[in-house]
Amino acid sequence: MKKILSFIAKLSKREKIFFYLTVAVVAASFIWRLILIPIISRIKSLDTEIAEKNKTLRNSLQILTRKDKIEEEGKKYRLYLEKLFPEKPASEDENVLAFLKEVEAMVKNSDINLLNIRPIGSEEAAPFQKETLSLECEAPLERIFALFSRIECSTQILRVEKFHLTPKGKESSVARCSIEISMLVATTVPIPAPVP
Repeated sequence: MKKILSFIAKLSKREKIFFYLTVAVVAASFIWRLILIPIISRIKSLDTEIAEKNKTLRNSLQILTRKDKIEEEGKKYRLYLEKLFPEKPASEDENVLAFLKEVEAMVKNSDINLLNIRPIGSEEAAPFQKETLSLECEAPLERIFALFSRIECSTQILRVEKFHLTPKGKESSVARCSIEISMLVATTVPIPAPVP
């Protein structure tokens, strides 16, 4: 410390001014970098967070102001939701049986010769259960494609997963088809009770 004071004492008046200015600039930059920049960045992040919370709050207020209209719309769809998500879901066997009957009816309505139909299995795909079956049939191509269309346009959630077509004979218009079809069945999902 004595060396620094003796060094300052040896400086001329002009050099002392430059020395004190340099020390002041270094001290100010030190304070700026270590104290003020972290405080300013924290304030900016808090401002951003406050803006996001305000936006969320405004959205929530808009929903609350439309509460009656939302509840009224919900009543329209309640019956559909209750059908889709029944309180007491059907057992897996009941689902498979209903699936088989639905596909058999489609095949019969398409005037297709059904050779074999059997369930392959099921897997959980929350909030649904995916049931799959295998089907073998014979018919002209246009009837097979009509069946594909009926499956895709069904009121149930049905899908042709894969199929394989082979001609029955060399010059025959009849084809033999193996089809894998899946159906999604809703599992239990609580439906909110209607607001009185």
